[in-house]
This record gives sequence, structure tokens and C-alpha cells, in this order.
Amino acid sequence: MIASALKVNSQLQKLNLSFNDIDVDGAKALAECLSVNTSLKYLDLGSNNICSEGAKHLSDALKTNMSLENLRIDTNQIGDTGAGYFADCLILNKALKKLVLINNDISESGAQLLSKALESNQTLEILDLKSNILGQQGAKHFADSLRINRKLKILRLGYNNLENEGAEHLANSLEFNTSLKILDLYSNNVGNIGASFLWLSLVLNQGLETLNLGGNNLQNNFLEGC
Repeated sequence: MIASALKVNSQLQKLNLSFNDIDVDGAKALAECLSVNTSLKYLDLGSNNICSEGAKHLSDALKTNMSLENLRIDTNQIGDTGAGYFADCLILNKALKKLVLINNDISESGAQLLSKALESNQTLEILDLKSNILGQQGAKHFADSLRINRKLKILRLGYNNLENEGAEHLANSLEFNTSLKILDLYSNNVGNIGASFLWLSLVLNQGLETLNLGGNNLQNNFLEGC
């Protein structure tokens, strides 16, 4: 019923369907609507068990949809396969500004696909990948893309076990990136060594406004000499 209405409705701009049981079939129906709807700007499908197949339906629709700006797909078990589908759509989509993929079992391989898409995407401003399993290599993939991407303003990678090595990769990219404004690395097992790399990168970086290192493993001697 909702899906049918969206095909003809030209007023609705925000739709929250989080914490329901939409699953793959519901995602497919919504995707068909997104292919023709031109008014919806915000869609929240968090916690709906759409899985990778549902992600494919939605990402295919977003290859042609030019109105949706904010999409939340958190906690939907889309995995690396689903992340790959959204990476494909980011290469073609010219409207999406915020993509939330929190808690979706996305690992290093999914990070590689998404980060590669960021190298060509010119519209996405906010990417939220908190509570996945990106690891150190996942951080490296995003660090590589930040050397090229000049549009992304907020990158949230909290709870991804990036550790010192991941922090070092990101710090190296910050020396070249001037567009990122917020980098969220909350609870990533980053210690003094990793934080020092980030701290030193701020000497050259002139764009970052917020760096979140809360919930990590910093010791009091990290602040000596600051």
C-alpha cells in the first residue's frame, strides 16, 4: 500500500520505516517506487532484515533516482555483497548526500568497494560505517580514497577495530585531504602511537574540524608536549 502511494505522491519528503519486518520483498517494492518517485529525500530502513538481496534492489533504483538525499540501511545484514551493490550505485548516483550502513557485517573487502566508489563520486557528503568489521586494511582503503575525494565531509568509522595501523593510514591521507570536516574513530583500540600519527597530521591538514578519539586506549603521556 505504501509503495503504491509513493509512485504517485509528490509531496512526501521523509519516510521512516525502521524497526519493522520489511525484508527483501518490501525492499523490492520500495525500490520500484524510488525508480519513479521524485519527492522523497529521506528514507530510513534500519533494522528490517533486507539483507544483500534487498540492498541490490535499492541500489539499482538509486542508479536512476535523483531526489533521495539521505538513506539509512543500518543493521540489515547486507554484508560485503550489499556494500558492493551500494558502491556500484554511488558511481552513478548524483543526488545521495548521506549513506548510513551501521552494523552490517561489512569487512575489508566491502570497504575496498565503497572506498573505490568514493574516488569518482562527487555528491556524497556523509558516510557512516560504525560497528562493522573494517579492520586496519579497511582503514587503508578509505585513506587511499581520501587522497582523491574532495566532497566527503563526515566519515564515521567508530567500533571497527582499526587500531594504530589504521589510524596511521588515515593520518597519512589527512595530510592531503582538505575537505573532510569530521572524522569519527571512537572505540577502535587506537593507542598513543596511532593517536600521535593523527596529531601530527593536523600540522599540515587545514580542513578537519572534529576528530573523535573517545573510547580508545590513549594514556596520559600522550598529552605531554602538546
